Amino acid sequence: MNGTAFQIVGIGVVLAAAGFVQGLTGFGFAIVGMALLPLLQADWQASLTLVAVNSILIPVVLLKRHGGGFSLRPALGLTLGTLIGTYLGFHFTTRHSDGGWFIRLFGVVLFLFSAFDLWQGLRKSPLFVIHKRLALPFGLAGGFFGGAFNISGPPIVAYAYSQPWGKSQTVATLQVVFMAGAGYRMLLMGTNGFFEPQVLNLLLWTTPATLTGLLLGSHLLNRADQTTLRTGVFLMVGLLGLVYAILGPRIVNPPGIP
Repeated sequence: MNGTAFQIVGIGVVLAAAGFVQGLTGFGFAIVGMALLPLLQADWQASLTLVAVNSILIPVVLLKRHGGGFSLRPALGLTLGTLIGTYLGFHFTTRHSDGGWFIRLFGVVLFLFSAFDLWQGLRKSPLFVIHKRLALPFGLAGGFFGGAFNISGPPIVAYAYSQPWGKSQTVATLQVVFMAGAGYRMLLMGTNGFFEPQVLNLLLWTTPATLTGLLLGSHLLNRADQTTLRTGVFLMVGLLGLVYAILGPRIVNPPGIP
């Protein structure tokens, strides 16, 4: 991957926007980042790495605010499932990301997750109640999609918000699970050669953009219409998912572009 100045600026803008959405609404960094980055570069592994490394900043910030509500026992099943799923999903993407169907599958996942998050976000109660004994399979599902596409949230969030936990416990538990998955994903990336010099150079230039967007979004947190913004973000991501699903690799590597 050759990082031109234009590409670096574009990636920085995307990560700053994703961080801004996360800071403003409390959700969306990974799904926004992964929806937009493949439009700027055809290197799937680089996109996966950039979002994974930057996304680990998010749970660190949130856990600092809500860590007092964390309980170890409720997080064990989700965390174990997430670690197993992350391993499976990561090796799935390393084996199949070069296939022409892979980007279409990514588009389908984007669309379905966006539709679910949008629907769930507009409801005042969980879409369905999930038994607490299903923590392992829901964590495994989230971990798999996290390892493959960097999008682990919907299955894990659906489980957590279906439990009779307080807000602080829910947020803290989610951040611990996400940190475990992200940390293990970075370990897998490091041992499989994802941290190439070009990617490290991009991280050096673009991580400050993520932090800037996150802090700016957090500063404006109480001034935004959360419902309207959530609707707009997931509509955009869902439409991009449809574009990926229909056009496949042509959208990330158009004819005539190396």
